[in-house]
Amino acid sequence: MPSFLVTGATGFIGSHVVRELIKMNFEVYALVRHESNLWRIEDVKDKIKKIQYDIFDSEKLKKIVRDIGPNIIIHLAWYVEPGKYLNSIKNIDYIRASVELAKIAKEINCQKFVSVGSCFEYDLEEKYISENTKLSPNTLYSASKIATFYALKEIFNNSSTKFVWARLFYLFGPYEDERRFVPYIISSLLKNEEVLLTDCLQVRDYLFIEDCSKIIVKISLSDFEGEINIGSGIPITLKEIALMIGKKLNRVEKLKIGAKARPPNDPPFVCAKIEKLKSIFPEFIPENLESAIDKTIAWWKNKYNF
Repeated sequence: MPSFLVTGATGFIGSHVVRELIKMNFEVYALVRHESNLWRIEDVKDKIKKIQYDIFDSEKLKKIVRDIGPNIIIHLAWYVEPGKYLNSIKNIDYIRASVELAKIAKEINCQKFVSVGSCFEYDLEEKYISENTKLSPNTLYSASKIATFYALKEIFNNSSTKFVWARLFYLFGPYEDERRFVPYIISSLLKNEEVLLTDCLQVRDYLFIEDCSKIIVKISLSDFEGEINIGSGIPITLKEIALMIGKKLNRVEKLKIGAKARPPNDPPFVCAKIEKLKSIFPEFIPENLESAIDKTIAWWKNKYNF
């Protein structure tokens, strides 16, 4: 049975990936920064091997990874603070850190290295986006992800390590940062506060985080290598999502749609083409959005003791 090393294990995506691996009884090493808040993995921290590290200290990182000797590395660590990450200079630091980790993985002949990119790497004028859509960054974040992708692709070229670059579309679910779209609406309505929104006519591809984590784990255990979109493939307006949540919590009147201007360069339509994902995992059917919203609301109610 393979052993896994996961970076970014205390983050939104990482915490769900760790849970999925635990469910499958894998040996999981979670690299955790000294300053990380463990709240997302508090209930499972005794089932993983936590190792404190500094992703920017390449020598210490090299020793840790060599000592563990993982079969599979799932690299999820990145700077993603809402409202700040898109043009933060910290993105550059994570290019370097990702490259160093990849070089170590190659050196120890790691079987597989799975890392995540973003739909923001693509030319978002295309609306329905396949893995063949042109890459066209318009933020430092997306440019940094593209640079990391090309660097890692080159590192693992002609090596024994299989490399996967999974481009994630819009995600939601338990443990998400409260400043993001879905949890902002849910938490505000639970507190009976007004929700200030744009016109919400933007179309997005939203996938439940539990579906995403399952796919990441399945990909890591498969023979697949290369680029792949992870999304639902189902377009929906932000307005539909907001109204769905508002109706479920009986507080539609608190939704102030149109109260805010859209952010500059906000793409009107973003949806994944997931033919490649379905060809690899034909059994994949994204969880029904309404059911996933119900689970997410229940989680937030429990968090706030409602």
